[in-house]
Amino acid sequence: MKRIYIIIILLCLSITITAQTKQEALSAIKESVALTNKQLPIKASFFTMQRIEIRNNDYIVYMKIDENQQDLDKYVDNMNKSKSNMFSLVAGQRQEFAKVFIASGLNLKFNVTGNLSRRTKQIFLSSSDIKNSFGNNYSSKDYLKDLVAEMSKTTPEEWGDGLTCTGIKIEGEYVCYRIKTDETVLTIPLLKMAKTEGHEMENTIIEEFNNTNDAADLYFIKYLKQSNLGIKYTYWSEKTPESVEFVISPNTIKTKVKDKSVILNP
Repeated sequence: MKRIYIIIILLCLSITITAQTKQEALSAIKESVALTNKQLPIKASFFTMQRIEIRNNDYIVYMKIDENQQDLDKYVDNMNKSKSNMFSLVAGQRQEFAKVFIASGLNLKFNVTGNLSRRTKQIFLSSSDIKNSFGNNYSSKDYLKDLVAEMSKTTPEEWGDGLTCTGIKIEGEYVCYRIKTDETVLTIPLLKMAKTEGHEMENTIIEEFNNTNDAADLYFIKYLKQSNLGIKYTYWSEKTPESVEFVISPNTIKTKVKDKSVILNP
């Protein structure tokens, strides 16, 4: 699956207690941070999660980004566009953790340092934003809707090989991608021919899903499966009025895409 958005994932351990007060919630979060830090640092894709700390009223995640692979400014800008999705990626589907985090009243902060420039930039989500956005229990489809909304902000996004993703949205039972093709590289007639081998294309995409260990991809796949949605790719060109559509059904996603843990182990 082409990566068109950038997210980060924390090793937030499940909280098994029910916090009744803000102080109880804060104590539970501190306990979780202590356990999590024992498993850090951890390298994932182009960044290294170094440590987590609670200072004043902030839950702070320290990370270092490999600037040979990712531009620091662009990364932080993209993350700042995805603030509404940040907390869901921290809490994941662990509703108890989400409830306790909200009850603690903590802000969420990421300090991101470039390994070459040694500059540090910050990403911030206030406790009020977290409460307003995630105060109620979110379903997998709610998470997916937020994720797709944030992904769409990064479009148009060049995918390489003459392809540009120009839009992403959820329609009915599908996450729909609109993909512009440069016909000097890949023509619509050639895509039509590929469609006649539909199962081969489907198998290639399924194989890509099953082979990925990328945190962003794994979150997307997780929410896609739990929401019982499929994927639809619509290829179009400025030179040709026709378009070509490839569809992977919800059932195919559910039965052929493997369940993989989103937590990355050291």
